[in-house]
Order: sequence, then structure tokens, then C-alpha cells
Amino acid sequence: GYSLNMKQRLKLSSPSERLNTLLIFPSPQSSMHMHTTLAPFITFTLAFILLCVRLVITAQQQQQAACLNQTCGGIKVSYPFKLANATGCPSFSSFFELECDPLNGYLLFNKASLGTSANATADLISLRVLALANNSIILDVTSTMVTMKLTPNGTLCDGDLKSLLLPSFPSPYVFSDENQFGGFGCAYGVLVIANPAGNNTSFPANISASFTDVSLGGCDMLCPSGGNNAECGHNQCCVFHWPRGSFPRWTLYAAERSLLSAATYDPESCSSNYATLFHPNYTDFDSQKYGIKLMWALPSNHTTHLGIMQSPEYACSNFSTISLVQEVPGYLCYCLPGYTGDGFAQGIKCSDIDECKDVVQNDCIQGQTTCYNTDGNYTCRCKSPFQVGDGRKSGSGCYFSPTIRNAIAISTSILGLIVAIASFFTVQVFWRKRLKRRYFIQNGGTQLQKLLLLGARGEESRKLFKVEELQAATKNYSSDMKLGAGGFGTVFKGVLANGRVVAIKKSNKGVDPTQLLNELEIMVQINHKSIVKFLGCCLETVEPLLVYEYVSNGNLMENLREGNHIIMNWGQRLKVARQTAEALAYLHGAAVPPILHRDVKSSNVLLDNNFDAKVADFGVSRLVPEGATHISTAVQGTIGYLDPEYFQTLQLTEKSDVYSMGVMLVELITGLKPVDNNNREPRFANLALLFIHYMNEGRVEDVIDPRLHNDLIHTRCSILAVATLALLCLSLHGSQRPLMSHVSEELHHIMDEFLDSPAPLHQPHDLGYHRTSFGAVVAKDLQLSVQTGRTPASSSFMSIDSSVLDCTMPR
Repeated sequence: GYSLNMKQRLKLSSPSERLNTLLIFPSPQSSMHMHTTLAPFITFTLAFILLCVRLVITAQQQQQAACLNQTCGGIKVSYPFKLANATGCPSFSSFFELECDPLNGYLLFNKASLGTSANATADLISLRVLALANNSIILDVTSTMVTMKLTPNGTLCDGDLKSLLLPSFPSPYVFSDENQFGGFGCAYGVLVIANPAGNNTSFPANISASFTDVSLGGCDMLCPSGGNNAECGHNQCCVFHWPRGSFPRWTLYAAERSLLSAATYDPESCSSNYATLFHPNYTDFDSQKYGIKLMWALPSNHTTHLGIMQSPEYACSNFSTISLVQEVPGYLCYCLPGYTGDGFAQGIKCSDIDECKDVVQNDCIQGQTTCYNTDGNYTCRCKSPFQVGDGRKSGSGCYFSPTIRNAIAISTSILGLIVAIASFFTVQVFWRKRLKRRYFIQNGGTQLQKLLLLGARGEESRKLFKVEELQAATKNYSSDMKLGAGGFGTVFKGVLANGRVVAIKKSNKGVDPTQLLNELEIMVQINHKSIVKFLGCCLETVEPLLVYEYVSNGNLMENLREGNHIIMNWGQRLKVARQTAEALAYLHGAAVPPILHRDVKSSNVLLDNNFDAKVADFGVSRLVPEGATHISTAVQGTIGYLDPEYFQTLQLTEKSDVYSMGVMLVELITGLKPVDNNNREPRFANLALLFIHYMNEGRVEDVIDPRLHNDLIHTRCSILAVATLALLCLSLHGSQRPLMSHVSEELHHIMDEFLDSPAPLHQPHDLGYHRTSFGAVVAKDLQLSVQTGRTPASSSFMSIDSSVLDCTMPR
């Protein structure tokens, strides 16, 4: 059937007929073949069409961008204006086409936008544009286009009558009522005339004609004037102010009003009298540069908003509004609030302002709301889910509804009660911890902690003790654990958790924390066997606590006094003297920087069970700056031990400690108190003075401790050697005292000879003095002579009987 007929038709027909037959009656096989053959062609065609569309759109976008960025002479030109040579850019009408002077780069007012008259010169109708705004244009009229040079009889100097004519509707331009008309010259009057016909039928006007209906006004230029006229720059001028709303586009020119004084006119100077139109804001009278202001609008035959918006030439964009300009008549386009742009459909249009990006542009309450931008507006949403309101500063803001307010009040009360109970227990738990921290800072804990770390030198580490540790160690500072008290604080015995016995020094209330810092700064630098070991401190209490090793046998003063159950023999006393001197010599020489103890006395020398000495109490000690020979400071120390030279000069030196050491040596020899007003004569209340007196009288054995007399035959030479050393230490002048290192060395030799030689022989080593074979000691520095028993007048000592120093003949 169908297939056979097709084959027959194709066989019998011509090629063109066969093609038509295939197109009209395609077989299934041929249709499939055609789809397969045409698919690449269709794809290519569609791609080509899309590319062309894209190119057209791109070209349009580029053209639009170029039209929106027209500039000439630094002035931006945009719709409804355009540059005359800007092909493809729209303008509302030819009146809005401006020219760009390629030679000077000036933007020029289009000649078609200005009218002419029969008497106007053709070369004066192109004016330079000074500024272009959204409803006005400023023109430079410095040229004679709007300037008329007049003679006294009212004729023009150059034969031309100059005027400015703005065409009538549909011209978009009118004169601004901000312009003024001025006359310049002398003894002349200017009459400003308008041609209400809008043409040149009455132009130029007959000078003798009546201008009652067309005259705007005038002014007189009087000579001489009383001073400069600020409105027009000099005294030979007058200004006529433009009547608001009058004659917005008529022809303006000047005519003779009256010749006040022809005698003052110089006919040789044509520029003596002239008149011109000007705007005061764009005019420089000194340089005679004049500018005028024209207002513009889009002209329209309709005078209502609705009529303009329904007219086919309506030029405003979406989201814009119009403002009527009756003088043109016409309208201007402005974007609605919330939008930005120029308002013209063929210009920048109006686009939404995202007020949320700028906190100045939105009224949302900052911090309490979230700003959401909408088309032409924005909303402020309260952040709190419990608050309602518009979220605006000038609106209702954010507030709690009555229901939510009541719910919050109840919930807050319950929560507050829970918090108060929890806070009470929390305060009870953490109050002590906070108090400890406050005391720690108050007591200079931060600096002390640094000192502890800096002072660690490999010996047993110092630590910051907890207040609970020391309370437990002292049984809460029980009076049973009290070891002694002084001006600085009280010392308690304590037993730590590990069983170690310590001495805990508790500062008194009101003690300056700097004194504690001073003692700690000293102690962290000291490591000597004859100095009490500093173990650490506690700063978590009102009064700082210092922890030292416990020395079990009290202090030297207690062990020397009468009534003590233990009597120290001379060997023990000599050992204490030697160890104390070694400790002080270490402070003066080995410590870096050197340290002056400043309070050497028998109560500050602790003794253990073996009567080994430990120097303690560094509360008033001082570090000696590098290179310094003395320290100037207020007198501090203990009466009886004070260096008289330090007392007088207030200059503390290492020789001050030597003097105090000398007093302590006398204590070891005599067992007497350093100061005693009850049992000694007033003049000898001071032990040092008593000792020097007996030494000078050769009666030193009269002041030797009676408890040492039983063994005096064996100890006499050693005691006399120490007495002589003490005498040197007690010199009034520090320069005459030995160094502490020499005192330590001499005591060491005295101790060695005392232990090694039971016979009463002792030959002291060189200490700044020489000895006779009888053990006589003569100070080289003092030029002390044993044979004569006399000292120089400069010496602080009186004469010494040589028999005092004779170890071979007991008295």
C-alpha cells in the first residue's frame, strides 16, 4: 500500500518532486534519518542565537554604562541631559543636549536652547556651563552676550543691542529669581525692560516710549558714592533685585532711565557705563566674571500629577515621585524615601537603599534589635523572644507585654531566691580562698614568689606554705608553742605534717610589708651553715609568716645569763664566736651583693644542742650596692651594740657589724649584759665602755665571767687574745677596726691553738698588730706599744698594762 505507492512516486518523479514528497509524506525511516541529520544544525543555531542575544545585552549594558558616565570639563552629564556627540545616549529633548568644546574642554550650553533677536550677534549664543544640578544650570555670561555698554544718550557703544532670550514652551529653561540685574558706571540710570511678547517685535524699544506695563524696575548710579556697594563690588554701581516669579523667560535688556550728570561721562571710554544680568553666588566683580542661574524641568502640557504620569512622554522610573514646576510648566523626578538614584527611567533609576548596612540611616535600637531590609524600607525586630514593639528609637521600641512581664517577674523572683541560697553557700566555700588571695597580694606575694624562685640554688627548695599547714603545725598558734617575741613579730615552734620541727615567725600587725620583703630578699641569697636556714613563707594571712629551721637550744643571750641551768665553758663560747664571725664574714665578702646584718647581738645568735651558732633575724639587714663603701640610712639596731660612728654619721658600713661583733665578744668573756642601768655605775652602764676601762687599767681579769675562773689557768691566754681582738673591734673609728674576714681568721687561729695547745701559750697571727714572746698584742694601726703601755693621742684607747697580756704570769 503506502510503501509501494511511495516508492513508485519517488521513482517516477523528478528530484524536486521527490524532495517535496519526502517532506509531505515522510516515512518512519526517513523521519528518523532527518532528526539524526538536523540535530547538530539545530544545536549550533540555538547556540548562535544565544550568543547574539548575549552580545546585544552586553553591548546595551556597556552603552548604558557609558551614557551614565558622560563627563566634560569635570562636570558629569546624565539624563535628561546628554552630550551632543554621545551617540546612542538618550536625552529628553534637543533642549537638553550640551556640547563639549574639544579645544578647551568646556561644557557649553546648546545654541538651540537659546533664542536670538534681530539685533543680537550670532557669536554670543554659546555659553559655558559652570555647574549642572538636578534642577538648575549655571552659565558663564562674562561675554558681552548679556552685557550692554551704553552711552549717555542711551545708544550702544558697539552698535549692538545685547540681550538674552529664553525660548518659550517647550523649552525647559527659565530664569531663576535669585539672579540680579546691575548697572555699572557713573551718573547714569538703568531701566530693566521685559518683552512680554516673547519675540523681537518691540525690541529694541524706543527710549522715549512708555514702559509702564513691561518695565521691571531700575536703579541709579550716583557719583561719588559714600562707599563701596557690597552687592556689586565698588561704589559706581547699582543693583536691581529680580522680582520673584516675574517674567521667567522674556527678553531682558537695559535702556536709559535718566542722565544724571553728563559732565562726569568720559566719551572716550565706552566701558564707563554698562549693565548686566548676574547671580551673586557665581559672580566675581573684581575680575568681572559673571554667572547666571537657570532653572530647568521636564516640560509637559499637563499640569496635574495624574495627567503627567499618564502621558506617553512620562520619564520617571519606578519607585519615584514627581514635583511640579509651574514656571516651565513641567516636572522633576525624585526617588521615593528608601530609594536612591536620579528617578529617571532612562537614567540611573531608583534602587533600594539597604538601611541596615548603615546604623546612621536606620532607626533601630542598637543592641536590642535586628535590622531586616525590605524594598524601600526596613524593619526592626526585637532580639529578645519576650519583647514586642517596632524596635525603633522613634517608635514604641522593645518592651515586655504585661503577660510576659508578669511571667518574667515571677520567674526572676524564684531564680533570684535560688541564686541567693546558692551564693550564700558558695561564698562560705570560697570566702577563705578569696581572702587568702587578697592577703597574698597585700603582703607582696607576687614579688616574694619571684624572689623564692630566683633564690633557689640547688639547696633544699623553699616553698610557699598554706595557712592551714602552719595553723596545724603550731596548734593554731598556741601559747605553749611560743618561743619568743620582738618588735618585728613573734616566733612559734611548729611541727609540720612530715614531722619536721620548724620555727615560724609571725609578723606583728602594722608591720610594713617592705620589711618582710627586705628580710626575704636577704634570706633567699644566703646559704651558709652558720646562718639559720630559711625554709619558706606563708602570705595567706593578714600578718605574713616566715618559716625557718628550728634551732633547739635557744639563743646565746639566754645561755650566757645567770640562772641558766647550763653553763657554757670557754671552748663552747669560743666556738660560737668563731662561727658567728665566719657567718658575718660570709655576708660581707662571699654574698653577692654584700650584706650588712645591721643587728648583730647575742639574742640573734641561735644555738643548737651542740652549741653550734646560727645567725638569725635579718629584718633590718641591707644589701650593699655594687661599688658602694657605705649605705646612708636612719639609725636602726639595738642599744649597746650600735656603732658610735654609725650613730653620728648615719653611714652604715661593714665595720658597723664589726663593732657589734666586738660587743658580743665582750659578752662571751664577761657574761654581762650589753646595757645594765641597775647593777653598774651609770658611766659604765654600757658594757663596751666598762670593758675598755678595765682593759686600759690592766684589770681585764676582773670582768671575766666568774663561771670561767675554775679553768682560767688553761684558758687565760685564749681569753686575753679574744679580749685584745674585741678591743680592736671596739675602736671608735671604723678605719681602725679589722675587717670581719680578719676577725674570723683570727678567731679560727685562736680556736686552733686553744684546742691543740693545752699549755697556756698563744702567738696570735698577723691581724694588723705584732706580738711579743709573752703574747703581748700591739696594734700596728694604733701604734700600740706594750713596753710603754701608751697609745697615740689619736687612738680611742687609753694605755694598757703589759701585764694584762702576759700569759705566763697569772695575777
